[in-house]
Amino acid sequence: MIEIWGDGSSTGRPDREWGWGFVIAIDGDPIVCDFGGGPCGTNNVAEMEALVQGITRYARMLPDHPEWPLGCVLVSDSMYALNQASGRQQAYKNVEQAGRLKALYDRYCTAVRHVRGHRGEHLNERCDVLSKRGKDLYTKKNPTK
Repeated sequence: MIEIWGDGSSTGRPDREWGWGFVIAIDGDPIVCDFGGGPCGTNNVAEMEALVQGITRYARMLPDHPEWPLGCVLVSDSMYALNQASGRQQAYKNVEQAGRLKALYDRYCTAVRHVRGHRGEHLNERCDVLSKRGKDLYTKKNPTK
């Protein structure tokens, strides 16, 4: 089973830096991870972007791995992001980003799974570290704030 784990990090202020991190795992073994960030955004933006980036990377890797099943599971500690992806909730903010996430989910994913954050789930903790690294890296590149 292929899972895409994602997490976001923000300062709690929409006018400040945020970061995202994801891990793609096959049968629980991480195969690729990445992180990044942005100048201004909320935690919900960061959580959704982690999943968008993870699904996008998975989609780009598929042609080189025909043995992989088409259909991954999204895993996150953000019910908001998972509900946007699966269509269980309609976005009233961040509509464009939620639409991209939903479109990617519909094409490449089969299910969502919620995990509780900061409870020792190894891959969730790894995504948390990556998302903070993305936020911190962006902050260091743009120290004017």
